Amino acid sequence: MSDKKQDVNAVTTESNVEDQDYIYTPVPQNKRYGWIKMFFVWLCWNVVVGDLATGTALGSSMKFRDALIALSIGDIILVVVMIMTVYIGSKTGLAAMSLIRFTVGRVGTYIFSAIICVTSVGWFATQLGFFGQIWSQYLPISVPILAVLGGIMMASTAIKGFKGMEKLSTFAAIPLLLFIVLALVNCVRLIGVDSLFSYSPTGSQIGTMATGVTTVI
Repeated sequence: MSDKKQDVNAVTTESNVEDQDYIYTPVPQNKRYGWIKMFFVWLCWNVVVGDLATGTALGSSMKFRDALIALSIGDIILVVVMIMTVYIGSKTGLAAMSLIRFTVGRVGTYIFSAIICVTSVGWFATQLGFFGQIWSQYLPISVPILAVLGGIMMASTAIKGFKGMEKLSTFAAIPLLLFIVLALVNCVRLIGVDSLFSYSPTGSQIGTMATGVTTVI
């Protein structure tokens, strides 16, 4: 218990480190963002190529009704987890690494950081691979070069922390939301609602409801 208390005190009182994004200290009330800015950031942050690939896998392997059920169950589980973590973050004003340090201590934080680092590299590479493959169909540029360019664009905002992502999201959120809604309306108009529910998928990538829910999560 004493070691954990020391970790808590070390995090909350560490003021000699430049903490532009309040990594080590609670975010002051007057520095916290409102729900509108957070909504824009989360809207843009969640629209990634990997999610589009997940939707494609569901649509090619499951009936429309089953795909909707899998999406709903998976998203409800994620929302419950998100609500709990957001509540803790809102009450304490601390970032994830600080909260992890309270739970597992200093050494445990290093392990968590290593896991997040490795998985993030894999996630980043997957997104850029999709990015390069998609844009290579429209631009006379090789996939590796497009992937590098996409990585530079992604990192240019993320490297500035939340402020960089917030500025990008402010300009991109509304056009992105309109694009998604218009694309959905246009697709439904072209194929019809009846065709959606009567469609019989030919793929076998996702064979069961449990696999579909797991894929969404």
